[in-house]
Amino acid sequence: MSIGQKVIKARALLGLTQAELAKSIGVSQNTIFKIETGVTLESSHFPKLAKALGMTTEQLLSNDYEQPKPEISPAKAKLIRKVMEADDALLSEIEQAIDAALVVGNLKKKAKDLKAE
Repeated sequence: MSIGQKVIKARALLGLTQAELAKSIGVSQNTIFKIETGVTLESSHFPKLAKALGMTTEQLLSNDYEQPKPEISPAKAKLIRKVMEADDALLSEIEQAIDAALVVGNLKKKAKDLKAE
């Protein structure tokens, strides 16, 4: 598997866009695009890129390495990244919104279970 294919696959598993990955390592989205499409085959950014994707530089450059699937879904990983960027005032509001969403989800499940009976 090429470096570009590996980056595409790892980025997708983490639920990252090219822009989000680029921002996390301090490069332009175009830099990520060039790596993914095989235009850039060598870069001083590979160590930071590998770390952002959860692998070593050697694993990124290896033809044999297959990145394991993350323990959480890409959607959950994206939500966690957004929460990590929130300030303390917003965190309280996020927590209340999540609590409310969980209550609604539980009520919907109970209603569905009652209909099934």
